[in-house]
Amino acid sequence: MEYIKARLIVSGKVTKRGYRVIVKEIADKLGIKGNVKNTPDEKVEIVCEGQKEHVEKFIAAIGIKERFINVENIDKKFDEPTGKFEDFKIIREESLKEIEESTEAGATYLRAFLEDTNRNFDNLNVKYGTISEKLGKFEEVMVEMVKTLKEDRNEIIRTLKEDRTEMKQLVNAIIEAIKSFKAGQGAI
Repeated sequence: MEYIKARLIVSGKVTKRGYRVIVKEIADKLGIKGNVKNTPDEKVEIVCEGQKEHVEKFIAAIGIKERFINVENIDKKFDEPTGKFEDFKIIREESLKEIEESTEAGATYLRAFLEDTNRNFDNLNVKYGTISEKLGKFEEVMVEMVKTLKEDRNEIIRTLKEDRTEMKQLVNAIIEAIKSFKAGQGAI
């Protein structure tokens, strides 16, 4: 297994956005050791060591392009690993400014989350309204079908009763004809 060290300078929308936290999560997942910090020129510097294939996957994974984070470029310099890192750390400034910026980034994410949530609920309301409307129409059709089926059933019952009465009359007429025929034969 080949181990390498990389020094990366990441530019784009990467500071004050929670990017370093994501970088640490990716590093931890891949077993990368090193650190990440903001630079004064609003870039992010990453020093990392690990197995070559893991470092390559790490570099690919940190090229994030999403709503709040947009990595535009990653400058890479490779060197021999030192083995001095025990884990992966975020180097933070010890100032209120960084806390303030992190809080502002969190508020921005929260606002966006709320906007997305409201938009999703609005979409659900529209879809629910459409479904409700379709169910209302379906109910109307079903009520009309049941009404028609009841009317058809009643018509069939009425027709069967009439047919039964006619059949009884026909059977009685046949019986009378047979009796009359038999009575007429006996007279011959």
